[in-house]
Amino acid sequence: MDSPSNPVSPPADTRIVIREAAKRLFLRQGYHQVSMRALAAEAGISTGPLYFHYRSKSDVFFDICLDALSRLNEHVEQAASTGTGFLLRLREIFRAFQQFYELEPLNSQLVRLCFNPLFGIGFSQEQLGLLLEKKALHMELMQEVIRQGIACGELKELDSARFMLILYALGDGIFSARENGELERFGITLETLMEEASRLLYTGIVKREGNGPC
Repeated sequence: MDSPSNPVSPPADTRIVIREAAKRLFLRQGYHQVSMRALAAEAGISTGPLYFHYRSKSDVFFDICLDALSRLNEHVEQAASTGTGFLLRLREIFRAFQQFYELEPLNSQLVRLCFNPLFGIGFSQEQLGLLLEKKALHMELMQEVIRQGIACGELKELDSARFMLILYALGDGIFSARENGELERFGITLETLMEEASRLLYTGIVKREGNGPC
């Protein structure tokens, strides 16, 4: 029997190749300046395979956002199971958003853009509903950790939905300040500001230090 020739590596998943190329292109040129032909060129494929997987660039953007939200949910779910006290879990969740931003910067930026009405993505109602369901998973998880911390007496009585949204908005604002160059202008690192924000927020809501769930 002839000795086997060198095995040919299987081709990369075309959808993944398209997604990664589209992330770069959307952030570099802006959503409305990108055409399907440009997406195909950036991905190194012809328009035929592109249209086989996606009907339009809004479908490409939807797939990017859905995948990115799933990855963000994984970061948050892992953080929520860290430690025994609810305050610690909240701090870890806040850090999970930072880790997602630093480890997956393209995904992080595009997740924030996909819900911005000014960005003008033409999602269908079904697509938007699926994205909101994905987003709701980590928002509800954050809120549940807050509710449990209140019930156990570790956190002060407060509106769990409001505090969750404050955390969410604060992180988003800090990341935007990083992207706009404001942190660099003031000589502040992302890690330093996230840590300071975390310390100030959680100092105000702690009722007692908790070493266990209750």
